[in-house]
Amino acid sequence: MQFSIADIARSATLTAALLLSREALALEGSGAEWGARDPGACPSIQLDAAPTTEQVVAMLRCKHEVALATGELWLMENIKVGVSAPTPFVEAYGDYVMEDGDVDSSAYNIRGSFSWVVCITKADAALSGKADNNCTEQIVPEAKGVCWKSTFGDYRCRYVGSVASTRPDIGPPQ
Repeated sequence: MQFSIADIARSATLTAALLLSREALALEGSGAEWGARDPGACPSIQLDAAPTTEQVVAMLRCKHEVALATGELWLMENIKVGVSAPTPFVEAYGDYVMEDGDVDSSAYNIRGSFSWVVCITKADAALSGKADNNCTEQIVPEAKGVCWKSTFGDYRCRYVGSVASTRPDIGPPQ
């Protein structure tokens, strides 16, 4: 069996698409299809000191919030976060993957809580009569993470924790 260059290119493209992460499935645009607010924007935050709570929340939403091609919208709500004193990057790297990290900079451990709000489109929810209650809240009462400086000079944050309880059939965040 012979394959054309176009067949090989299509196969390579399909293979690459199957290997991509959740972020690669992200859609551009607003939360309108879900009746929700938009996923967090990704501002470039460059700092000379520890990030403020507001900056950490913005960076967390940038890193974790996403509208997926599968029809789900993942948003972070009720974010509570405390920021530690600086720690050497290499100490924090043992616990977290910090892509594009500036190994000569400090990292900041963070801890607190948040909720995932996972929504399906209003059209999909309407099929079960729940167009206005198309989301589920997943409460994460104990979260931890890290903020770090990238080699591009901007800061990023990562936050993880286990879901302790779930509230189904809620309205989307505005």
